[in-house]
Amino acid sequence: MMHEMREPNSLNHHNHHHHHDERNAHDAFPPELDALAARLTADGAAWQNRLPDAARLAERIRAIPDGAPSAVSVDDVTLPMGVGSTSDSGAAWDVPRAQQRRRVSSSGWGRLLGFAAAVIVVALIATVFAQIATRGGQTTGPAIHPAPTHAQSQPTAAPTLPATTATATGYPVLVYFSKAPDSYNDPTLVFPVHRTSPTLGVATYAVQQLFLGPTPSEAADGYFTELSTVLQRGGTSSCGGPDFKITLNMRGATPETGTATLQFCRQTASPGIGADARIKAEIVKTLTQFSNITKVVILLQNGHCFGDESGADLCLR
Repeated sequence: MMHEMREPNSLNHHNHHHHHDERNAHDAFPPELDALAARLTADGAAWQNRLPDAARLAERIRAIPDGAPSAVSVDDVTLPMGVGSTSDSGAAWDVPRAQQRRRVSSSGWGRLLGFAAAVIVVALIATVFAQIATRGGQTTGPAIHPAPTHAQSQPTAAPTLPATTATATGYPVLVYFSKAPDSYNDPTLVFPVHRTSPTLGVATYAVQQLFLGPTPSEAADGYFTELSTVLQRGGTSSCGGPDFKITLNMRGATPETGTATLQFCRQTASPGIGADARIKAEIVKTLTQFSNITKVVILLQNGHCFGDESGADLCLR
């Protein structure tokens, strides 16, 4: 009786220190492991509730007759029959209840519970540290900016020069003239001559040189243009003085990237279909030397298409 009364006090004293240690250990946990500690506490209570009742286990063992099989299953727990036996008489089964509880807990079922608890602890710890590492990587890692899949075309304010190097006096450009006799046989054939623009307004400068015509030496070599006879310089300029105006990225009044519209600012008088075809070829080739101009629309002063005998303004469609 004295032993039975002291044993609970001893256990209570041990449990008091044990809970005190657990409380101190829990207080020492970092914030990231609070969830792990709560999870382990709940799992331990759940596993403890599944242990078999010691009194019921002892009654089942006493009811086993002599010569029984070497093992017995109690509440799905297999216990070895040789534990605590000293003879075939079965007298060793009459042991104190506290000692039976300790032997049951030290059986294979206890080892299995210990192994399962260790696996759960390792898995939970690994999960917590993986989450911490992931959060740290998201906080300190480099930002990823996906590249755009499509480039948006933007209107260009001025023509882009061809792959030439600016000289000390300006920017080299080409001016395309017709040339005899080739252009008479094929009005689409035009031939370049070199000029140097003093400013970055290279498209306007090149077309101005086309309107001025070839130099005397170039004319002697067969270069020519019929713009000087088509344009009526005695008339009033609708552009405030210039003979023409160039609008980039427009097809007439409609925005169109890569298309340049040249409109005469004075009245014109066409000498014929061949001359119109040669003038169109000269203007188109002179403007499309610049990389950001791929198409050219030529309009009369009144806004209709130049050289369109159909009157349907096909160049604007």
